[in-house]
Amino acid sequence: MTKIYELAGKDRCQIFTVYCGIRVNVEFRGVVGGTGRSQYKTSDRFVQDALEHDFRFGSLYKLMQSFDETKVEEVKKAAEEAEEPRRLKNINSVKSLNDALVYFGRKGELAETDEDVKTLMDKWGVAFPNWKKESE
Repeated sequence: MTKIYELAGKDRCQIFTVYCGIRVNVEFRGVVGGTGRSQYKTSDRFVQDALEHDFRFGSLYKLMQSFDETKVEEVKKAAEEAEEPRRLKNINSVKSLNDALVYFGRKGELAETDEDVKTLMDKWGVAFPNWKKESE
């Protein structure tokens, strides 16, 4: 979990606090968001606890935002995958509807018609370049 803390009206500030017998130094500088005030961003749970148990929390600085970095990365990855064209894997051994039914049957899929096969081809990301339709 990543959290962003923001100073209340100060340009820049360094905070020293002792939490569980350990000295914690935090410097609020720069702007992570868009408010114009100095902020501090951390994913360190110990530092977050130290800041939130400090007597100045809520007056000198406050929690502005918290989010899960892994979820943000998952969303970015999904967006990137959606933008790039999907590459199909060519399966040259499939030459007929029967071959396609056997191929998907080995994968645990049930197909009966051409339409079922087309749906499964899209689902599995495969193409059958040597498949000759009966009408051809």
